[in-house]
Amino acid sequence: MDNLKAIGFDLDKTLYKPNNDIDKRIQDYACEQASKHLCQPYNDVRLKFTEQLAILNSGRRALMSLGISEDKAQNMIQEGLENADISIILQPDKKLASLIEKISWQYKTFLITTSTENLACKKLEALGIDKDLFYPKLYADAMPKYKRENGTAFKYVSDILKVPLQEVMFVGDRESVDILPANELNMKTAIVNAKSVHASYQLNEIYDLEKILFS
Repeated sequence: MDNLKAIGFDLDKTLYKPNNDIDKRIQDYACEQASKHLCQPYNDVRLKFTEQLAILNSGRRALMSLGISEDKAQNMIQEGLENADISIILQPDKKLASLIEKISWQYKTFLITTSTENLACKKLEALGIDKDLFYPKLYADAMPKYKRENGTAFKYVSDILKVPLQEVMFVGDRESVDILPANELNMKTAIVNAKSVHASYQLNEIYDLEKILFS
């Protein structure tokens, strides 16, 4: 692709698709946090959460129905996504591993994830993706200083790679965190496993990136 020098990736729900087993681990983690927050037994919280989830079809709203604020509920779900160890559920994805390797031959590739370094490396290993294909790698450990939401993570990567932001693409699954802040910096964007009218590219699956970059 003309004028594109670097491509960055989110990890969670971007390099793998969510499924019921992954959702259950995230919910278990969120309910553990809710149990501590509400000072109620975990089993009671998990049972009430499951009942409300069946009605509301939203983990965030199910937590809110238990008396947790909207912001706190959203944070609990996000923390579950980032901190629950789902590596034993993930399967090797040779097609994706080959694609990222191919991309790394032509573009500078980097990773920005709010998973901790330990969990992110375990997830990448489970997927069969070489973590060394990404540079730089920003994990949760760096997130207090560099954030996608305010663009500081993207600016940091641009400085490290010495690539102007308008020559960078970021691939993620969340419009508010991955797409809109990058758009504000005139970056190219691609969204996967979600929808966004604001993304430069809408990917039905992560493998569609190959058509965009190499057609």
